[in-house]
Amino acid sequence: MEGDAEVVRRLAATAGVDVNAVDGDEWGRGPLHRASWAGHARAVEALLEAPGADVNRVNRFGMTPLSTASNRGHAGVVRVLLGAAGVDVNRATKGGQVPLHHAAWEGHADVVELLLRAPGVEVDRADACGWTPLYAASSQGHVAVAEALLNSGADPSAKDARGRSLLDAACRRLPGLGTADCVRAVQRRLGPLLRVLFLANMPQPLAQRFALCALADDPSAHLVALLLRAGARPCA
Repeated sequence: MEGDAEVVRRLAATAGVDVNAVDGDEWGRGPLHRASWAGHARAVEALLEAPGADVNRVNRFGMTPLSTASNRGHAGVVRVLLGAAGVDVNRATKGGQVPLHHAAWEGHADVVELLLRAPGVEVDRADACGWTPLYAASSQGHVAVAEALLNSGADPSAKDARGRSLLDAACRRLPGLGTADCVRAVQRRLGPLLRVLFLANMPQPLAQRFALCALADDPSAHLVALLLRAGARPCA
């Protein structure tokens, strides 16, 4: 699909044309899926205008057009789909992933922000492996996405189906670093994601022993404020 909206509109209005027809490839995609995958927002608008267009039609893997656009990072298409009547922002795939999982996993912060503003979005929806969108973002090292989810109330204490925490997911990205070493990783400033998640999970007694000088080269005021509220001591 090349995304010519006027051609799409005329074809969709042709008698006998099924705008929800699924093609024969391994994905089982319809026109809305293809336009969403390619990022053609105007073509998506044209297809949604057609009588009977199903905005929640799934492909063979259970992905809706919204999941497809979220996975690809097409914010313009996501915005159009979120405005469609009856769109299901929490429609899950066969593996239990909702659009927010797909955007979080790929690190599409702009798409995540759009989805988080959608009415009824489930911020802590877990997939078949117990992964929430925040867990997915943490496992891939996407700091901006993790912060957006935390700011929207995502649970920083969430664990997957195997009982592994967000810190486990983040630490696995650092070769040879176990969860027990996360404190030292934070103090050595091995990554902003670890700092974000560490602060979100930090027990108060540990926070009180955490010196602000560990963040001496980090001008981020909100990190310092979080530490101070948790009882961190200033540098001597």
